[in-house]
Amino acid sequence: MKLFLSLIIVLLLMSCSKDKVPSEPIPNETNPLTKIENTLGYNLLDKIKGIWNGPVTSTTPLGGYPEWIVDFRPISENQISAKNELDTLNDIHMSFFIAKYNGEFRLAFRNGGSFGGQTRVSYLLADSVSETPTESYYRFSEVVIGKNRAYTEVIFKPDSLIMKAYTNAYNTQPSATPHMTWRAKLQDLTSCETAVNLFDFPKKNIDPKFL
Repeated sequence: MKLFLSLIIVLLLMSCSKDKVPSEPIPNETNPLTKIENTLGYNLLDKIKGIWNGPVTSTTPLGGYPEWIVDFRPISENQISAKNELDTLNDIHMSFFIAKYNGEFRLAFRNGGSFGGQTRVSYLLADSVSETPTESYYRFSEVVIGKNRAYTEVIFKPDSLIMKAYTNAYNTQPSATPHMTWRAKLQDLTSCETAVNLFDFPKKNIDPKFL
């Protein structure tokens, strides 16, 4: 009987682990984030380059739409950006770059622009990363308050990119709730080749302004 109960517990733990959100990274002596070569989230820079296209679901006034095309191209050795001008009142600027914060090197995510005619910008830092041969997961949380304020999940699968954003709606909610989800597929890699070759992108170095 005891053996049977032990087997059930093991099976339950195994089934739960499949859906477990990646745990918080714990810097250690063999992999300290104080060294730029261990920059948390660095591999995303290479994975996200190119033109991506897919539908958006959103809780914002813009709602969802069937197609959002985003062109991520390097703008330096250690930064990649994309800008979408939707209309005269809405444009979105996203950028990923290496930053040093509290003595640690982490990939940062800038999300800003004009939304409904109102300009805003958010800065988030990588705080959870899980990379396997079949899936890569990166979470970026708001720099000052953390994921209760806002966070974004970026997930790469062999054939797709999923980006999920969460926000507490300018501190009007006790914690961040779903804001938008974008499910995209890679449409083109050739358009960014010139920039990739020009900067020998990506490199593990840092722009002085992000120190």
